[in-house]
Amino acid sequence: MNTAYLDMMEDSLDNKIEVLNIVIGENEAFHNMLTNEEADVNDRITAYIDKKDSLVKKIDELNNGFTSIFEKVKEELIIDKDKYKSQIERMQDKITEISDLSVTIEAQERRNKVLIDKYFSEKRQNLNNKRKSSGAAYNYYEVMSKSRLNMPQFMDKKN
Repeated sequence: MNTAYLDMMEDSLDNKIEVLNIVIGENEAFHNMLTNEEADVNDRITAYIDKKDSLVKKIDELNNGFTSIFEKVKEELIIDKDKYKSQIERMQDKITEISDLSVTIEAQERRNKVLIDKYFSEKRQNLNNKRKSSGAAYNYYEVMSKSRLNMPQFMDKKN
C-alpha cells in the first residue's frame, strides 16, 4: 500500500479539525450576538444559518472522503498494522480531538438553542401584544364611530 492514502486520510482529519474549530468560533459569535440585546439579530440569523450549512456540507464531504479512502486500505492496515503504527496512532489522536470538538459543538448548540428559543418567544410575545393593542384601538375607533354621540349643545335663549 502506498502511504499516500494514509497521508490523505490524515489531511482529511486535519481539515475536519480546522472546520470544527471554525464551527466553534461561529457558535461563539452567534452566542455573543444573542446575548447582546442591542444587536440586530434578525438579519444575522440567516447569515449564520447559511454559513453553518456550508460548514456542515464541508464536514460531510470530508467524512465521505475519509471513509472511501479507509475502505480502500482497511484490509492492509489490519494486516500490516505494525508497519503503519505511527500513522495510525496520529490518526487515532486526531479522531479523539475531533470527538472532543464535536462534544464542545453539541454543548454550544444546546446553549444557543435555549437562547434562540427565548429570543423567538419574546418576539412572538411582542407581536401578540402589538396585535392586541391594534385590535383594541380598532375596536375603540369602530365603537366610537358607530355611537354618534351628540355632544351637549347649549342654546342661548336670550333674544
